[in-house]
Amino acid sequence: MQSAFTLMELVIVLMILGILAVSSTVFIQYGVETYLAGVDRQKMSGSGRFLVERLSRELRDAVPGSPRIHDVFSETGDNGANEGSCLSFRPTEAAFAYLEAPIVPKGASLTATVMPDSTFPNNLSSYIAVIFPESYTDFNVANGRAATVSDVDTSVVPHVVTFSSAVQFEQNSPAQRLYLTHSEITYCLDAGNVYRYINRLTPVLMGQNYGNTAAELMFSRSGSSYSFYSLITVLMRLSERGEDVVLSHEIQLLQQP
Repeated sequence: MQSAFTLMELVIVLMILGILAVSSTVFIQYGVETYLAGVDRQKMSGSGRFLVERLSRELRDAVPGSPRIHDVFSETGDNGANEGSCLSFRPTEAAFAYLEAPIVPKGASLTATVMPDSTFPNNLSSYIAVIFPESYTDFNVANGRAATVSDVDTSVVPHVVTFSSAVQFEQNSPAQRLYLTHSEITYCLDAGNVYRYINRLTPVLMGQNYGNTAAELMFSRSGSSYSFYSLITVLMRLSERGEDVVLSHEIQLLQQP
């Protein structure tokens, strides 16, 4: 004689199957969420690494003394500021060893002489010449501390660099270097996005989903503008789908003015 399931046994079996189904669903959901969280963290870490690698390469080629930290779109940022949302600098387009240059106490002049093995870029009229700049204001042609280049005579030794206007550089470079630079590069954290500007124009998106708090300014500096061990620290808090990844990267400025 065969016996059938009782109603109680059937209810118990259904309850057990329900518990197993819920447990399996929760386990699968937890696994998927863990996987997605790992993917998000990897994605955010990759985004942060891309930014600091690009910035590191550019900063290491910056004209000594040109990096400055300031607030978003500040035109008068203090070159000695310690923290801020933006970092600006001037890339080195060329550098020469000069022999004679109009440096205080000498008077202003239209020419300087450089070593004959110097290599000059094309379209010189778009470049600014500076010697030992101590502040972003030293790149301003209007104040007479920098000058655009109009011509280079390589037929004579040493070569003669002619400026578009008379210039009087403030200080002699310890390494006797004359730098040519072009545009100012600016990286800014604004409303969760990091943008790269050239002369404050045409922003290019370099990263997004940044959640730095008001107390977590993105850029900070230790050491003076010309300290051999001057460091720029980049602090990044990336946020996506409730996940936060905090990265801190130090860029050493090996500057030789």
